[in-house]
Amino acid sequence: MTERRRGDTASWNKEEVRRAQAAARPRRRRRPLRSALGYILFVLLTSAILAGVGWLLFSDLCAFNREYAEATVEITADDHMGSISRKLHDAGLIRYPWFFRLFGAVSNADEKIGIGTYSLNTDMDYRALILNMHNSSGNLNATTVKVTIPEGYTVAQTIRLMAEKGVNTEEELLEAARTARFNHDYIDNSSQDPVRLEGYLFPDTYEFYVGHDPKAALDKLMKTFDGKLDDELLEKAKARGYRLRDIVII
Repeated sequence: MTERRRGDTASWNKEEVRRAQAAARPRRRRRPLRSALGYILFVLLTSAILAGVGWLLFSDLCAFNREYAEATVEITADDHMGSISRKLHDAGLIRYPWFFRLFGAVSNADEKIGIGTYSLNTDMDYRALILNMHNSSGNLNATTVKVTIPEGYTVAQTIRLMAEKGVNTEEELLEAARTARFNHDYIDNSSQDPVRLEGYLFPDTYEFYVGHDPKAALDKLMKTFDGKLDDELLEKAKARGYRLRDIVII
């Protein structure tokens, strides 16, 4: 009787040990179907958002889906890629200034963009915008000088002042005044006398590169003259028989 009880006790103890061991083992959790579906939906939604953002950035980079528009953007020596990006955005030429700034950093745009006033349009992608803001005389990293041309200065005085400020040598500027061909109706390109520019080098404050291309430097003054012309006044003067030179003298 005693032996039977001992056997039963031993058997009972073994059973308890098995139960304790089984309880101590970590149970494998099965992921519920709902969690799996939630995870899949999260991945799909994230992928769709990333794809949408990527397409928007790519469209801006390549100038897709834009209504055609033109804009004039002025770049000065005080500008940098951040300010240039904002100017392009404000002009409606790009949508994402930070992305253009990133593209500019990767493509070394500061070595290509130069000071000047540029005519741009919405058909230009990022690369075309940068190339169309190129200035052969220098870039954003080049040294610049400011020159103030007083009123009443002759061509010779203007050239001498520009040379003193380091725009270019007096000889190179005089040579351009004599022989360069300028795309302005009032300039006689058949003449080789610097006086042909007299009255058209508009007095103002300008920013030039040190070693600026002489023709481009002189043309900059004439473009300012173009911008100051009053079309209505010109038409009235022409109707009275005055030439542009007469108006300039008056």
